[in-house]
Amino acid sequence: MYRQDGPEKVVSITLIHILGVFILGVSGIMLFFRPAVAMSVGILGSTLFAITLHGVLRLGGGVSAAWLAFTMVGILMLWKKSGIKPWIGNSGDWIALFLGLLVLGSYLYTPSPTYGGHKAQLFFASCIPLYFLGRMCGQNSKFLHQMLNTGAYVSVGTTFLYLIIILSPAGASESGRFGGGMSIMYGVFLVNGIGFQIYWLYRGKPWQRLLAIITILIAIGIVPFTASRGAIMILIGGSAITFITAKNFMRSMSVFILILILLTGVMLVLRPTLIVERFQGMDGMLGSRRPLFFLAAKVFANNPIKGVGVGGFSQYFAERWIGFGDHRSYPHNLWLEIACEQGIIGLLPLIFLTVVAVKRVVRIRKSPDIATSRCLQMLFWINMMQCGYTGDLPLARGFFALSGVLAGLQLQWKAEDVYLREMAYWNLFYPDGQPEAVPAYQYPSQDPALT
Repeated sequence: MYRQDGPEKVVSITLIHILGVFILGVSGIMLFFRPAVAMSVGILGSTLFAITLHGVLRLGGGVSAAWLAFTMVGILMLWKKSGIKPWIGNSGDWIALFLGLLVLGSYLYTPSPTYGGHKAQLFFASCIPLYFLGRMCGQNSKFLHQMLNTGAYVSVGTTFLYLIIILSPAGASESGRFGGGMSIMYGVFLVNGIGFQIYWLYRGKPWQRLLAIITILIAIGIVPFTASRGAIMILIGGSAITFITAKNFMRSMSVFILILILLTGVMLVLRPTLIVERFQGMDGMLGSRRPLFFLAAKVFANNPIKGVGVGGFSQYFAERWIGFGDHRSYPHNLWLEIACEQGIIGLLPLIFLTVVAVKRVVRIRKSPDIATSRCLQMLFWINMMQCGYTGDLPLARGFFALSGVLAGLQLQWKAEDVYLREMAYWNLFYPDGQPEAVPAYQYPSQDPALT
């Protein structure tokens, strides 16, 4: 990666640090008042947040320690405020913990000690705790709405700060790309922010809806300037799956079509030079990802049981990442990455988590709480598609966080079913005045405060 030094780079770094301080400051203050903020920042944190924490909490052990501390504070605060247990010992809990320990344990036989060790620690310290925090938020409608509302607030601030950075003279100061090789992180951050704005678009107060529309327009307008093909593809794909599969097809399709028209208009009218060139240079839909996918499949076929160890794929790929003493390359696909580095032992639990999460996100389409339903659907599909096309294992934070939220919702649904069966039972014996049972967890559609 080639870098340009000079005043423009200094301006760019300064503005990014301002953005980081904003996220960390808002999140740190709100964490003690709204523990669910750790979840919303965790999902948005599939991008810049870990870098910020690494800079601020460097003396505390870097990215891994910072992520773990931030998420654990959220879990403890949520546990104290609601009484919801972080560990209930169901299949999802055990599988998530097993997968985290497996990735961490595969460091023992990795041929890539520097990159592999960093990746294993960060995955275990961020993705796994976020799964459990997500399950706690999903079990309680109050904290679920706090999570989505907080995410909307944070994404407004970060979107406007990104606009300032991109409009500055240093908007593309490294390799012609905003943020250089980190452009995918900035792009996905903006796309996740659009996902959170869907919540306000359906449920917010008039001023929040207006702000959501403005934020979405700005985010769509500046995503192409990050020069991230992956961010654009997951925005189109994630919104398509969310709105095309909605119950009210025509009305939902209009939202997707509007997003598509705006994005296409920016590309055709403003024509950000680098992103146009990058799309023109793609060899088919997979582009440069295709040889990585095939290589990962080959590595898995040669080491099918336990894989080659975390970060081991990098030894099979010649590209080196300047600034590290070890290789840094990865398949750009979460499932292929786990398959080739942890073998079938790691792939099976990941497939289980994926299948049950997809089943739950399909079920949530029937929820009468449209704001929560649409927002969670879009965030889930965006992050799942990101895991399928770009980023390495630690950048799957959003996917694991949302899988946890959906697992928590499943517990809400079970509690609702029990409540309905209890009411039907009492109806048999007390048709005119049965005792009123109180469900363990309120489903959003039953909570008068949220309707």
